[in-house]
Amino acid sequence: METKKDLRKEAAAVRDGISPLTRKTKSDRIAAILRESDLYQKADVLITYVSFRSEVDTVPIIEHALVDQKTVFCPKVNGDRITFFKLEDLSDLKTGAYGILEPVGVEEPFIKENYKSPLILVPGLLFAPDGSRLGYGGGFYDRFLFENSSLLKVGLCYSEQIKDEVIMDTHDMRVDHLLTEECLITCRQ
Repeated sequence: METKKDLRKEAAAVRDGISPLTRKTKSDRIAAILRESDLYQKADVLITYVSFRSEVDTVPIIEHALVDQKTVFCPKVNGDRITFFKLEDLSDLKTGAYGILEPVGVEEPFIKENYKSPLILVPGLLFAPDGSRLGYGGGFYDRFLFENSSLLKVGLCYSEQIKDEVIMDTHDMRVDHLLTEECLITCRQ
C-alpha cells in the first residue's frame, strides 16, 4: 500500500511533467470556466492561493477578480497556520515562506462573518470525485478549512490530478467542487 508521502511524490512528478505550454493552456481554460460559473458570479469574496511552481496558475484569476471588484484574500504563512489577507493589487505580493508569493504590507485578515458569499480556491496534489484531496503535508489548508467549514471550497487541478480515490485521514478536509480544464465537478460526499 502506498503512503501519502509516496503519493505526493508521484503526483508532483505527474503535474511537473505537464509541459509549461500545456499547463498555461489548461490554467487559462480553468480560469475561464471559473469566471463563467455561478459559484464565482455569486461570490462576493475570492479567497485563493497564489500559484507556485506547476500549480494551476491563479494570477490571472486574481487579476480578473480584482477587475470584477471582488474582495480578494491571499494566504500568508504564520508558523503552522495560514492567515488570508486582503489584496488590493498584485504588487502587494512578495516572496515569503517556502518561496511562495504572499501579501506584504496589508493588514486586513479574512473574517468569515464579515462576508456573505466567500469562495475559496484550494490547491492540492491529488483530488477525487468525492472531494477528498491530498495536499502537501503541512496541514495548513486542512486547519483553515476546519475552522471555516462553511466556506464554499473549490479544488483547482489539472485533469491528470484526479484519481478514483485519495487516502484521507480524519483531520483531512474535503472540497465541495473540483475545477479542471474540462469542467466543474460537484463532489459527491
